[in-house]
Amino acid sequence: MVPFSAITVGYFRVDIYRVHIAPVLGNVKLTELTYRHVNTFYALLDEKVETGEMSPRTRAYIVWLLRSALDDAADKDILAKNAARKADRRTYKPKEAEFMERDEIERLSSGLPRASAWKTSSS
Repeated sequence: MVPFSAITVGYFRVDIYRVHIAPVLGNVKLTELTYRHVNTFYALLDEKVETGEMSPRTRAYIVWLLRSALDDAADKDILAKNAARKADRRTYKPKEAEFMERDEIERLSSGLPRASAWKTSSS
Protein backbone atom coordinates (compact mmCIF):
# COMPACT_ATOMS: atom_id res chain seq x y z
CA MET A 1 0.00 0.00 0.00
CA VAL A 2 1.21 3.51 -0.80
CA PRO A 3 1.98 5.57 2.32
CA PHE A 4 -0.06 8.76 2.56
CA SER A 5 0.73 11.99 4.34
CA ALA A 6 -1.16 12.82 7.53
CA ILE A 7 -3.04 15.55 5.66
CA THR A 8 -4.16 13.09 2.97
CA VAL A 9 -5.28 10.54 5.55
CA GLY A 10 -7.19 13.29 7.37
CA TYR A 11 -8.88 14.29 4.12
CA PHE A 12 -9.90 10.69 3.44
CA ARG A 13 -11.26 10.23 6.96
CA VAL A 14 -13.06 13.51 7.36
CA ASP A 15 -14.22 14.51 3.93
CA ILE A 16 -14.63 11.29 2.05
CA TYR A 17 -15.63 8.82 4.75
CA ARG A 18 -17.57 10.98 7.19
CA VAL A 19 -19.22 13.26 4.65
CA HIS A 20 -19.91 10.85 1.79
CA ILE A 21 -19.67 7.17 2.74
CA ALA A 22 -20.87 6.97 6.35
CA PRO A 23 -24.19 8.83 5.87
CA VAL A 24 -25.25 6.36 3.17
CA LEU A 25 -23.56 3.07 4.10
CA GLY A 26 -22.73 3.63 7.75
CA ASN A 27 -25.82 1.81 9.01
CA VAL A 28 -25.01 -1.37 7.02
CA LYS A 29 -22.86 -3.96 8.79
CA LEU A 30 -19.77 -4.75 6.74
CA THR A 31 -20.63 -8.45 6.78
CA GLU A 32 -24.06 -7.62 5.31
CA LEU A 33 -22.85 -5.16 2.68
CA THR A 34 -23.71 -6.33 -0.84
CA TYR A 35 -22.96 -5.10 -4.32
CA ARG A 36 -26.56 -3.80 -4.41
CA HIS A 37 -25.79 -1.44 -1.50
CA VAL A 38 -22.67 -0.28 -3.32
CA ASN A 39 -24.55 0.22 -6.61
CA THR A 40 -27.20 2.30 -4.82
CA PHE A 41 -24.43 4.39 -3.25
CA TYR A 42 -22.74 4.84 -6.64
CA ALA A 43 -26.07 5.96 -8.16
CA LEU A 44 -26.33 8.67 -5.49
CA LEU A 45 -22.80 9.81 -6.33
CA ASP A 46 -23.68 9.84 -10.03
CA GLU A 47 -26.65 12.11 -9.32
CA LYS A 48 -24.40 14.52 -7.45
CA VAL A 49 -22.00 14.61 -10.40
CA GLU A 50 -24.84 15.17 -12.88
CA THR A 51 -26.23 18.08 -10.84
CA GLY A 52 -22.79 19.65 -10.39
CA GLU A 53 -22.86 19.08 -6.63
CA MET A 54 -19.72 16.93 -6.92
CA SER A 55 -16.91 16.67 -9.43
CA PRO A 56 -16.19 13.43 -11.29
CA ARG A 57 -12.76 13.44 -9.66
CA THR A 58 -14.26 13.54 -6.16
CA ARG A 59 -16.55 10.65 -7.09
CA ALA A 60 -13.49 8.72 -8.27
CA TYR A 61 -11.72 9.31 -4.93
CA ILE A 62 -14.79 8.14 -3.01
CA VAL A 63 -15.17 5.00 -5.14
CA TRP A 64 -11.45 4.30 -4.81
CA LEU A 65 -11.47 4.72 -1.04
CA LEU A 66 -14.48 2.46 -0.53
CA ARG A 67 -13.08 -0.22 -2.81
CA SER A 68 -9.62 -0.02 -1.21
CA ALA A 69 -11.01 -0.21 2.32
CA LEU A 70 -13.14 -3.23 1.44
CA ASP A 71 -10.16 -4.86 -0.33
CA ASP A 72 -8.11 -4.38 2.81
CA ALA A 73 -10.86 -5.88 4.98
CA ALA A 74 -11.16 -8.89 2.64
CA ASP A 75 -7.37 -9.36 2.57
CA LYS A 76 -7.35 -9.43 6.38
CA ASP A 77 -10.25 -11.93 6.46
CA ILE A 78 -12.55 -9.41 8.12
CA LEU A 79 -14.84 -9.84 5.10
CA ALA A 80 -15.34 -12.94 2.97
CA LYS A 81 -15.45 -10.78 -0.18
CA ASN A 82 -15.35 -7.19 -1.35
CA ALA A 83 -18.88 -6.13 -2.36
CA ALA A 84 -17.45 -3.24 -4.39
CA ARG A 85 -15.72 -5.74 -6.71
CA LYS A 86 -19.11 -7.00 -7.93
CA ALA A 87 -20.67 -3.53 -8.14
CA ASP A 88 -20.93 -1.64 -11.40
CA ARG A 89 -17.64 0.05 -12.16
CA ARG A 90 -17.22 3.80 -12.26
CA THR A 91 -14.42 5.21 -14.33
CA TYR A 92 -12.77 8.59 -14.25
CA LYS A 93 -11.01 10.04 -17.24
CA PRO A 94 -9.24 13.31 -16.51
CA LYS A 95 -9.93 16.13 -18.92
CA GLU A 96 -7.31 16.53 -21.58
CA ALA A 97 -5.17 19.63 -21.09
CA GLU A 98 -5.91 22.51 -23.42
CA PHE A 99 -3.08 24.72 -24.55
CA MET A 100 -3.17 28.19 -26.00
CA GLU A 101 -2.23 28.72 -29.62
CA ARG A 102 0.63 31.05 -30.46
CA ASP A 103 -1.72 33.84 -31.62
CA GLU A 104 -3.73 33.58 -28.38
CA ILE A 105 -0.54 33.93 -26.36
CA GLU A 106 0.51 36.94 -28.40
CA ARG A 107 -2.90 38.63 -27.95
CA LEU A 108 -2.78 37.97 -24.23
CA SER A 109 0.79 39.19 -23.83
CA SER A 110 0.15 42.33 -25.91
CA GLY A 111 -2.05 43.64 -23.12
CA LEU A 112 0.62 43.16 -20.46
CA PRO A 113 3.17 45.83 -19.53
CA ARG A 114 6.67 45.31 -20.85
CA ALA A 115 9.03 43.46 -18.54
CA SER A 116 11.12 46.61 -18.13
CA ALA A 117 8.09 48.33 -16.59
CA TRP A 118 7.71 45.68 -13.88
CA LYS A 119 8.84 46.65 -10.43
CA THR A 120 11.23 44.36 -8.67
CA SER A 121 12.05 44.10 -5.00
CA SER A 122 15.35 45.91 -5.66
CA SER A 123 13.59 48.84 -7.39
